[in-house]
Amino acid sequence: MASCSSFQDIRSIKTVLALFLQTCYVLGTIKSIGVYLPALEQSLGLTSTDTGLALGLFDAFAFGPGPVVAYLYKRLRGGYRRGFVMTGSLLATSGLLIASSVTNGVELALCLSIAGLGSNILSISLVIALSDQSGDAFGILYGIGKSGYAFGMALVPLLADYLMSIYGWRGSLMIIGGIMAHLIPLTLMADFTEITVQEEGNEISYSDGRKTDNHFDTTDIHVEPNCDESLVRSQSASNCSDPSPLEGVIQNENVIIPLEEVNEETRDNAFLIQESSTCERRKKMSVKRCRIKGQMNCSELSSAVRRICANSIYNRDRWMILLMFVTMVFAMVDGGWHAFLIPRAVDLGVPTFNALALAYSGAAAAFIGRCFGGLLLNSKLISGQCWFLVLTFLNVASLLLDIFVPRFELMIVTAFITSLTIAERNILVLVICKERAPLSEFPVILASSEIVFGVGTFLGAFFSGYVADITETFNASFMFIAAVDACVFFLMVPPIVVKGSSDRVVT
Repeated sequence: MASCSSFQDIRSIKTVLALFLQTCYVLGTIKSIGVYLPALEQSLGLTSTDTGLALGLFDAFAFGPGPVVAYLYKRLRGGYRRGFVMTGSLLATSGLLIASSVTNGVELALCLSIAGLGSNILSISLVIALSDQSGDAFGILYGIGKSGYAFGMALVPLLADYLMSIYGWRGSLMIIGGIMAHLIPLTLMADFTEITVQEEGNEISYSDGRKTDNHFDTTDIHVEPNCDESLVRSQSASNCSDPSPLEGVIQNENVIIPLEEVNEETRDNAFLIQESSTCERRKKMSVKRCRIKGQMNCSELSSAVRRICANSIYNRDRWMILLMFVTMVFAMVDGGWHAFLIPRAVDLGVPTFNALALAYSGAAAAFIGRCFGGLLLNSKLISGQCWFLVLTFLNVASLLLDIFVPRFELMIVTAFITSLTIAERNILVLVICKERAPLSEFPVILASSEIVFGVGTFLGAFFSGYVADITETFNASFMFIAAVDACVFFLMVPPIVVKGSSDRVVT
């Protein structure tokens, strides 16, 4: 029932549409630059290394700033939050539009970096909003939104090639940027208001900064109709002072006056003086505590940092460090293969229009992998780590076959296999890390994964272009990618062996 109600929530549908176009934008941008590569080399004098660096920076900014973006999104409220997300849509669109007028590789890298940053702001904000709105249907809606990668991989390169034959690469890129500008109205349609929770049958809307319990204990003073006014003053004074007044006496600074020796007016004045003096002392103590806190020295700060590191999930489970390294190395495969799939086919003599068939094949595989990748894990037929290992071995074999038997018909099949394995492992790598960590540590795992994935995609695109420049063939780039994926295979074996050994010990 929760899933059905989530589908009926129009807010989540709007968010999914914006997320779909955003993911279409990411791979569409990368594949379009691949289509424009021969023209860029002629008009701007770019090399494969320059192109790899520009695409690597786009990938790095599209993933790396994720933790910072998530923190800012959570801190902002109302119109400021919407303005932050709209800034992302404007940066993503303007990055492509300005790139159509660049004159050198540095300007292209800068424009793609701006576009990547805007894409990251949109991606993180939309995923968080979808998580708040979709409830139990998050996995299904998230998969549908992320399936935009497949359409960006298949349709955008075809459109870019067709437009380039008419308007040149500059006009084609400008039109592609105009189409992607639909992100702006879709983002305006999405709902980024504070989430609503159900508590004791009543819906309570609250901001993120108020999700913790109230730590301030206040004591209400109830006055009965016939209550003596002096007793009310005494109760009020006891809330400000640390010790409660002695019974039968009035404490006035250092003077103690028995109650039976004073009249009503003296008693009232004494209570008022006592209340003001004790509250004043508490204010002075609070100011003193604030000054002490403000004088924290470097040693105390370093000890706090050491304490945080000692309590970190990476210190309690050292295998998590290896899994993060595996994520980064796998991201190198992802970034390098997507950046140079079409340029390699063109370099082997395949016409650009026919080379786009590789993108169609990869897009179909990516759609299948992202939409239905979780079904096998839910069936419990195979563990996530073992399935990751099988997919890695399959991809290495596919890449080697593609390298040593460069026939176009076979390249379509290998592109499908490689795209399927990459799409599946993109989901698996986070699931594997999540299985090892407590639920409370998932935000840390997600933030770390975003950072290392951004670094990995940058390194993969850059070094793939650099290898192509040195060897003067993109076939060498694919050999480099296959070697990196082989390293992923061997790095993933130790965690599986340790997990299997621990399971046998438990049983």
